[in-house]
Amino acid sequence: MKKEIKDILESDLLERFVLGDVSDLERQKVISWRSQSNEVRDTLMELEESLERLALENKQDIPQSVKSKILNKPYSSAARPASKKIASSWISWAACLLLGFACSWVYQQQKINSISETNEIIQNELSLLKEECNRTRQRMAFINDNNTVPMFLKGTANAPESGVIIYWNETKKACQLKVANLPNIPANKTYQLWADVEGEMLNLGIFDYKEASIEAIPMAYLDNAESLNITIEKEGGSDHPDVSTLTASVAI
Repeated sequence: MKKEIKDILESDLLERFVLGDVSDLERQKVISWRSQSNEVRDTLMELEESLERLALENKQDIPQSVKSKILNKPYSSAARPASKKIASSWISWAACLLLGFACSWVYQQQKINSISETNEIIQNELSLLKEECNRTRQRMAFINDNNTVPMFLKGTANAPESGVIIYWNETKKACQLKVANLPNIPANKTYQLWADVEGEMLNLGIFDYKEASIEAIPMAYLDNAESLNITIEKEGGSDHPDVSTLTASVAI
């Protein structure tokens, strides 16, 4: 048994096993001895670690002289070197070359995946920009419509510096709101738009005054409105306006 283990260790069988260059019979032989012999198992682990380390250190460039020897030097069965050290060295460099190509391929695949992910991000951003452009065109088309009437809601005694523009279109039965200036309010409060219809204040919706200061936002529309009014209400809005907080108003 010891003699057979010694023969295995002194041959190139274990190097070829690590490289996958063995027959089925040789593979079974190595697997069997690996489970029985600590020396065989440790040698295999050292070979695997050495090949991995050599691959990482030499994956970019292999000396030209070594390339020439690998690619050009004939190795017929009659001319094959007798020295097992030379054979082992050749196998190691061949492993470096193969693993170098593998590492390079993995690196290129990672670059391709990275480019693909970047392209997907760009496409998503372009899609969002297109949507925003479409919304902007629609807002501008509504504002510039011949039937759209801009109305300026002036500030009240509660907030004399307030100013809000309402774009009112009776033909399209739609309106948009743009904030020129409104006082800051607590997070648990909200601005709410009301329409006075036959003496009753009806809800046209709450709005984010910060968002509406950037661009016009759509609000609800009601026929026969006599005035438009903005009050400060509790978060989520109210069913009936708190007229003591009236901030801006305009008669239609």
